[in-house]
Amino acid sequence: MAVALIIVIGVLVVGGTIVFGYAGHLGFQYSTEDPFDLLSLPFDLFRRGDGRGVENVVWGQRDGLDIKAFEYWYYEDSSDAEGHTSRDYTHFSCTVVPTVVSCPHTSIAPEGVFSRLGRALGFHDIEFESEEFNKAMKVNSADPKFATYLVDARMMQWLLDNKGWHFELCDRWLLAYRSRTKPKLIWGVIEAAREFHQHIPKVIEETYREGS
Repeated sequence: MAVALIIVIGVLVVGGTIVFGYAGHLGFQYSTEDPFDLLSLPFDLFRRGDGRGVENVVWGQRDGLDIKAFEYWYYEDSSDAEGHTSRDYTHFSCTVVPTVVSCPHTSIAPEGVFSRLGRALGFHDIEFESEEFNKAMKVNSADPKFATYLVDARMMQWLLDNKGWHFELCDRWLLAYRSRTKPKLIWGVIEAAREFHQHIPKVIEETYREGS
């Protein structure tokens, strides 16, 4: 089932600053800046570029799950042969939620041109029984066994039904992200993280909880 945008919020533009108008009515709070030091979380996405930042943070609870949604950007500096410099920015819409166990670093993302080229050259990510899934998604993990537990048949089908999202798990955090969406659609990013979290198999908690 595709991710549904089940919450609609109003968006106001005041002095060029995006304000999520109804966040308070839904029990969520909003800040133009990052009050949580989100860039300290151990995700590869947050290491990209020559500089980076977080803004427009919305946070609260949904179904008992702590949620933080935000816009993330990074830039890369470059210069030409004549010494002229330029700065290119890349933007994402993101959500982080906690996980019930400490996870080895694992990433799940749509296959792209470079990953398909790498596959053709013999560089492989983790393979699954479904060739359809292998062609559509790339999965990498510091613990391949964890990844095979995580991407069971139910999770695999959900990922195929919701292509376009990127996920990272590390320590006790899950990150869902995609290219920046319109502010009023940030709730779709929240739903992607929440539904992914709901699809994490029980065997993950049983196998990877402390003391197991």
